[in-house]
Amino acid sequence: HTPGLLVEFLLGSAAYRAAQMYPGQASAWWRLCFGLGGLLLVGLAYALLIAPRVGQGPSPSLWISGNIGLGAAVGYAAVVSALVCLIRSVGAAIGWWFLLMGQLSYGVYLFHNASPKLLAMAGTPATGWLALVSALVLTLVMAWGAHHLIEHPLRRYGRALSQRWRTRNASI
Repeated sequence: HTPGLLVEFLLGSAAYRAAQMYPGQASAWWRLCFGLGGLLLVGLAYALLIAPRVGQGPSPSLWISGNIGLGAAVGYAAVVSALVCLIRSVGAAIGWWFLLMGQLSYGVYLFHNASPKLLAMAGTPATGWLALVSALVLTLVMAWGAHHLIEHPLRRYGRALSQRWRTRNASI
């Protein structure tokens, strides 16, 4: 698991660095096209080579099935790098939306599998658009609550604690 996470972290770092080194709109559009094109290719590879074989015998070569996540991470890194530059050029008009989604992203990661199960326990439809929208709304509400009730207060506490340690060590 660690090598995969390390690669994803390094790709995120590379995306940040690319946004810093090449902040122009032209390079951002190229990165966006590269990233979206890469994600499209990864999705097609999955749909054509892996999905039809699930549960029906041997899976395709490890070079294909083992690198779908890596291909997706490369595509996402390029898209994120481009969006950072494009959002800066657009300004605060839509930047708040991306900031909010970034703040909710960990909660969405935590709760996206729980929402459909909670809705099923409540007796709501398990399939269709209503189920999808309900699960999405519930996931975002739980992520928002977790951010404001747990993440943000703990981050504020950690920063205050760090500041106290910094001033204490500076006076020694």
